Amino acid sequence: MENAWILKYKGKESAFGGNEGYADQPDSHYVYDTTVKNHDKIARGDLVVIAGKKYIVGFARIENILVESGVRKRRFRCPVCNTQEHYLRRNKTPRYKCRNKHEFDSLVEEVIEVDQYVAFYASTFIPAPTKLLTKILDEYYVRRNAYYSIQLAKAELLQQRFHEVVQKLFAEDGDLESKWRPKIRLPTSQYIPSGIDTRIFKTVRLAPRLGQHLFREVLFKIYGIRCMLSGCGVREAIEASHIIPYRGKDDNHPQNGLLLRSDLHALFAANLLAIDPETLRVSVHPSLMRTEYWRFEGCNLKIMRTDFGPSKEALQARWRDCGGQFSFPKNFTG
Repeated sequence: MENAWILKYKGKESAFGGNEGYADQPDSHYVYDTTVKNHDKIARGDLVVIAGKKYIVGFARIENILVESGVRKRRFRCPVCNTQEHYLRRNKTPRYKCRNKHEFDSLVEEVIEVDQYVAFYASTFIPAPTKLLTKILDEYYVRRNAYYSIQLAKAELLQQRFHEVVQKLFAEDGDLESKWRPKIRLPTSQYIPSGIDTRIFKTVRLAPRLGQHLFREVLFKIYGIRCMLSGCGVREAIEASHIIPYRGKDDNHPQNGLLLRSDLHALFAANLLAIDPETLRVSVHPSLMRTEYWRFEGCNLKIMRTDFGPSKEALQARWRDCGGQFSFPKNFTG
């Protein structure tokens, strides 16, 4: 059997180990980075137990791991001993206490670059029985540390305790790549542009796009790996384009995204391409009339599904930014 791991899940984007938290979805994927102990050891095919704060969420095998380099991350440390391992005291002062028992009201903040990992396991996920306590996992850790979110487990003991689940997960022990059928839970809420900028700015006003890589992967799963305008199917050439420019994590809603070839993405970002929110017809700016891009004038976006699509409100707002439609300059002869 491959390695077995216990993955701690603390709720949507909850902080853990002195950082701002991770955008996990416990029945689908787990997000971590190079600051997390054992980040480089977990591998495709490994058995994982997803453990919530009180109850076990479920069991799965890792199907695929995607890596994004150069992701900027904020993290926080104790001002006395510099450890990241601290917790918030909601009803006491000072507000924080670290593992070395220092108490303080303010954290030391730093911004670093990390490699971010997303481990997918949606198609193998098996929910745990209702209210199966996380506490029963205590004896299955190889070497438990309360501050580590990814910890090695005793695979043999897990196999004995959860025999039917493990047997099911490994019953068809073949090529996971061929068995991987990525699933995506479509959001139930509609994307409505808020106009509120929730990005985190540093002194130099550097605003990182948090979750950009995952945003692209989600759009790939919804629409397929194909440019919605050119039809290009080369993964490396396709980018995730925000209809409403990114101003915070809410703008990574999949209804605010289009998949465009990188050069078309650049033109859309520069408002040289406009999309009619009613017909999805594309207008090309007159300055591009004598270029290869003019062939896209009047084309419609290629949306390959009828149950989900770009936000009409977002398209309307972007259409207004482009002046409603492109007008040709006087005396323009083409």
